[in-house]
Amino acid sequence: MKQIKSILTICALFVGGFLSTIYSQNVWSLERCILYALDNNIQIKQQELNTRYQKNALTRSIIDVLPSINGDFGIGSSSGRALDQTTYQFSENQTIVSSNMSATTSLVVFNGFQKNQYHS
Repeated sequence: MKQIKSILTICALFVGGFLSTIYSQNVWSLERCILYALDNNIQIKQQELNTRYQKNALTRSIIDVLPSINGDFGIGSSSGRALDQTTYQFSENQTIVSSNMSATTSLVVFNGFQKNQYHS
């Protein structure tokens, strides 16, 4: 009988301690509740993402209006039979080195009002 009472007492203390940890909660102040709500508000997060998207779209539309510049440089060599420009005679086993450079720029003046799609 004493053994059953001691087992029941131990179980009661264990269950009581377990329940006290479950039901012990921190008290939140109004300020903490408001900060938590603002940090976890989905609408605010969506608006922040939309703002970032709009900033990126504005940057992209500004960059689209700027001209594009491209450059190219090449060098090559060939050996074998070549034409002498002064005598117009073919010479054997001659090595010719050639090089070229180019720079281009382009600017879209009108593209069917597609540039304005980011400004709306």
